[in-house]
Amino acid sequence: MLIRAVNDNPEIAGAGGFGPARRALFLPTAVVIAGYAALLAFLWITGRSDGALFRLGLVILALGTPVMLAHAILRNYTVKLQPMAQALYVHRGFPRAEAIEIPYPMIRSTRIRRGIGGYLTGSGTLVIELVTGGIVVVCDLENAAGAKKTIDAILEGDDSGEPLLPDMENSQAASAL
Repeated sequence: MLIRAVNDNPEIAGAGGFGPARRALFLPTAVVIAGYAALLAFLWITGRSDGALFRLGLVILALGTPVMLAHAILRNYTVKLQPMAQALYVHRGFPRAEAIEIPYPMIRSTRIRRGIGGYLTGSGTLVIELVTGGIVVVCDLENAAGAKKTIDAILEGDDSGEPLLPDMENSQAASAL
């Protein structure tokens, strides 16, 4: 059960957040479908549609495609990174069921990782390093650089030691969603 504290600002929490990059989620499925469809078309055209390789391709398309699509759709609806007044709400997406709230004083640093798919789709992985030595990884974010910039601005805070939230209403990150 997730209980939000009274000091968490609902205006900030409702202002948006950072979600998944749909292209990054569905690109692997599209590549697999296109690859196996091309293989099946080649085998059909060359007259080898009665072999084991053709049947294997059909099985992979028939069983693998719905599973990969379901995985991408579930991740699309569950990946979320939401800055709040006193904590960072993180749901790392399917298959993880639990969402976590990380108080800002627990965050040591943030960094972004990108692979080839990230460069192709504009997505990234946000790595949050905690003061306890642990890490929290949020994959497939649409605007990972914007999330990092927002979290870093909050961590800088002001002289009183209280977290300082940027204006989420006018921020580029909030408008991207």
